[in-house]
Amino acid sequence: MNSNCDHPTKPICNMTKINSNPQKRLSLDLVPSHLGDIMSSTETANTITGNFTPLQRIVLTANGNLQRILSAFFNSKVSVIIIKNDLIVEQNDFIQYDRQVHLVCLDKIKCVADSIVTVTDCQLIKLIKENNIGIGQLFRYLNLLPEFKLLEVSKSETGFSRKYTLQSPGILCELVETFQNDLFNIELDGELKIDKVNETPKYQAPL
Repeated sequence: MNSNCDHPTKPICNMTKINSNPQKRLSLDLVPSHLGDIMSSTETANTITGNFTPLQRIVLTANGNLQRILSAFFNSKVSVIIIKNDLIVEQNDFIQYDRQVHLVCLDKIKCVADSIVTVTDCQLIKLIKENNIGIGQLFRYLNLLPEFKLLEVSKSETGFSRKYTLQSPGILCELVETFQNDLFNIELDGELKIDKVNETPKYQAPL
């Protein structure tokens, strides 16, 4: 693979512009004139086929806000526990990490997320190596809104999962997230409330 790092004037992602003007905004012509989903324009359609419950469909289509969804449902904090963060490929203009994190809420693992993170921008690589920016912090640190693409959903007897990508110039994250079928089952006043297919959730978290 030929290195592009000897030519800093042609990075995949122009970091100089990002850092020198953090308040930069999109042209108003590109911004929808409504208070809708910031990841879409004037219409939103997230439809999934398969025997999934309404709450499972919400999780499967979450585009970067899974922690907030879980926190709001359980009315409790969600912690991200890094299990693995291994550098598996390192070149001048290409690095790749193999990662696994657990989302933990109320002392239970709610999600296991495995990912391959590939960085191909030389200045991003420099940030990671010299500024100790965590690979999981890149999008937020650089104020980047990645493109979300859901590739696959599946369900088994014990759980359900999704495969998707998050991508911005110079960064590609390929993720597989796995959940237990009883993810949203909770015990309230000694009675187990079970999340069922085609049933509207009746649980209201205590204030």
